[in-house]
Amino acid sequence: MQRLGALLVANRGEIACRIARTARRLGVPTVAVFDPADRSARHVRLADRAVMLEPSAKGDNGGASLYSDADAIVQAALKAGCGWIHPGYGFLAESAAFAERCAAAGLVFVGPPAAAMRRAGSKGEARRLAHGLGVPVLPGATLAVVRGKEDERAWAAAAAEVGYPLLVKPVNSGGGKGMCVVDKRDDLVDAVRRACRDLGGFGASGEVLLERRLSDARHVEVQVFADGHGNVVHLHDRDCSLQRRFQKVAEEAPAPLLTPALREALRTDAVRTTLSAGYVGAGTLEFLVPQAQSKRDSGEYYFLEMNTRLQVEHPVTELVTGLDLVAWQLAVAAGGPLPESDQRRIRCDGHAVEARIYAEDPARGFLPSAGVLEKLQLPHAVRGRLRVDAGVVEGDRVLPLFDPMLAKLAAWGPTRAHALAELRAALTRTHVAGVATNLPLLRAVVSDERFTAGPVTTHFLGKHCAELLRAPAVAPPPAEDVALLASLFYLLSRPAAAAPTPTADPWSRLTYRWPCSGGARPRMHLSWALRGDVQRTVAVSVDCLGTTSEWGTPEFSLSVGGASATPVSVSGRLSQDATTLVSARLGARVLNNLDVRYEAGACAVSIAHSGGTTAHATMSPDVVAPRRAVAKRGAAAAAAAAPVAAPVPGRVTRLLVRVGDEVVAGQAVVVLEAMKMEHTVRASRAGRIAAVSCAVGGVVDDGAVLVVIA
Repeated sequence: MQRLGALLVANRGEIACRIARTARRLGVPTVAVFDPADRSARHVRLADRAVMLEPSAKGDNGGASLYSDADAIVQAALKAGCGWIHPGYGFLAESAAFAERCAAAGLVFVGPPAAAMRRAGSKGEARRLAHGLGVPVLPGATLAVVRGKEDERAWAAAAAEVGYPLLVKPVNSGGGKGMCVVDKRDDLVDAVRRACRDLGGFGASGEVLLERRLSDARHVEVQVFADGHGNVVHLHDRDCSLQRRFQKVAEEAPAPLLTPALREALRTDAVRTTLSAGYVGAGTLEFLVPQAQSKRDSGEYYFLEMNTRLQVEHPVTELVTGLDLVAWQLAVAAGGPLPESDQRRIRCDGHAVEARIYAEDPARGFLPSAGVLEKLQLPHAVRGRLRVDAGVVEGDRVLPLFDPMLAKLAAWGPTRAHALAELRAALTRTHVAGVATNLPLLRAVVSDERFTAGPVTTHFLGKHCAELLRAPAVAPPPAEDVALLASLFYLLSRPAAAAPTPTADPWSRLTYRWPCSGGARPRMHLSWALRGDVQRTVAVSVDCLGTTSEWGTPEFSLSVGGASATPVSVSGRLSQDATTLVSARLGARVLNNLDVRYEAGACAVSIAHSGGTTAHATMSPDVVAPRRAVAKRGAAAAAAAAPVAAPVPGRVTRLLVRVGDEVVAGQAVVVLEAMKMEHTVRASRAGRIAAVSCAVGGVVDDGAVLVVIA
């Protein structure tokens, strides 16, 4: 392998770190590439050398990240004197054009040949290949969509033949991007156009697959490996049914509760399809298994697609086989045979379960979250039992332009029950502050008896997410604490001003900026509607003490529950970017590991307890009214205009209105892309567009005003 020289890792985050670890063990020097925003990222620090990416003259990635600029990556590899490129997953990992550019530049691409990638990586081509081999596929149709020549009648006819409900998928996109469910004809055209936008950046042309949707099925996949000497093996199977937005949240190996006959059929068809594609390298064939059939000897199953890259969930396969899949990739790319080509010698020992920790808020539809990681406490890895893959460290900034995954925890045990117990303990020892995460949901899922009893279907989270989030492992924080923390964060995060000033923050129409220094300081009264199983309203009276806390922030006296309540002296510490309350003193108690933040008109409170669990509550202010007439005037003035704010930080991909346009409530006005998701921002009320504050291709912060409705 050393004869190929340095390995350029054309990726970021945890997969770039993971590739670098294996390369170092094998004695292969690594070169990291980085977007200017990633200059201090962990993957940059772990590599032997690093090269900053510069946009190429040919690079046209639709305004996307530099990690998707094929020419920039190739130029960086040549500049650094590299002999080969590992694409990781995502970005350019499944781009046949990129593989061809590498070959043309004399660089070895760690992945399948371009021709094999086109045969197996396209959802449409892979379906045709599998169907020709007699592998079952779902009813489907491929649409060639040409911008300006859309044939909506042909789309409708194809959809009617496939049958509703159906899924719309870009044929060359992975990770669930661009996929959406269509239940009726009225929603078909928008879904097809959305899929094309995902496929072609800002363009609207491409190839889209329509596929019948199964209502109750498991996602089961088979890991395969092939070399250039005619050898193909499988590395057993995985279950990846726990998903949100068609993207995986947790995975396990082997897939539980499959009959021996069904398991053998899946593996055999995976190997046959791989051979027929002339494939070389690591690949994964995905299948749907109807839940009612998975326990029958002759159960149904349907081929979905083939991923022509290393999968995010490969650690669970490594834990049960004892193999290093990245080492296998490098060996095959260097022209060697598979390290083990005898299928009988590839063991599957015990059970492994993986959970992905995302910077996102399940309570808000899994909206991504960005900011500084004020706290990141991950469990220590235990060889053979617990694996921790992370692409960030405490103090790093989570950027809105990239995938929101922070880390993966993969646990092994002799049985599925033992592996789940190990994972539960690991999640209990994991704490994150500074961004919202899916940790509360993960902890609830791995403790839920429906999941622990056996595999679930791909619809499990869609059906039960809200229920799981309402069932914390410990009692939620007292309502009084929630009100105190919310009020404290509100007071510390509002800059002082002498007069009302409309802003983009969620409460700009209800508040004026309350001075806490100099002159008279009137009492402020806050009213919080606590949302949970029990709806209640809590009133808080606020007095500024005029003193400074140990953190250098103002101290306040808060009374919860009315004038007769006992005042509590409070103070706190904000994160570096002032977006999160991370520590607080409530009377004599000091609370650390807090995560108190604004989230689209609400304030979400997350408190890490000593036992490692996290309580979560959400509230919004009904009234924020200092008893001063100017407050009423400010609220009335602000109410005359309705700013429409970005729900997440991201890039503007479509601007659907202009100044002067009339809109109705709920009308789409802006489309954002953030962390692999498309977000449609809609008008909050009817009116006329008075101002547009964003542009296509521009990056906006969470809460930034996009348009103003008069």
